[in-house]
Amino acid sequence: MEHMTTFLLVVSFLLHGIMLLVIFILFARVKKAEELEMRQKQVAGEIEEMFTAYLLEIKEENEQLKRWLNESPKKYRNTEIKQPKSHEYRKTAKEETHSDLNKEYSDPVYNPPIPGNNDIEYQPSLSTRVVAMRNEGYTIEDIARKMDCGKTEIELILKFQPQKM
Repeated sequence: MEHMTTFLLVVSFLLHGIMLLVIFILFARVKKAEELEMRQKQVAGEIEEMFTAYLLEIKEENEQLKRWLNESPKKYRNTEIKQPKSHEYRKTAKEETHSDLNKEYSDPVYNPPIPGNNDIEYQPSLSTRVVAMRNEGYTIEDIARKMDCGKTEIELILKFQPQKM
């Protein structure tokens, strides 16, 4: 009887020890999950603040553009948009012949470059030129002035470029 009581006490202590260990592990995991959630909320807040700042800058640039357009001479505002002239006479479906339809689609849309034709110049993209100018040491304002676009656009281009490691 005495051995049975000792055995049950040892088993009880082992089970209590295992349960305390499991509770400690679960507590650590919950704590880690709460910290991760807090970091995610902080990052989301920072991103929201950044986009709010960018939107305010874009709004300010738009207001400056409005003022400039209102102050600019009328000759810049009254530019005409040329519209294609409408055809007064159009053939009906019966009048269109098979050759008319083929003629309409016979011109190729894409003309591939001819080998040996070196007249084509390579034009790097805006983001490539912006990154190159930044690597040369130009400031964001200088790049925006030379590329004829807004500071916010330059900042976004630089922000979304992969970082060199």
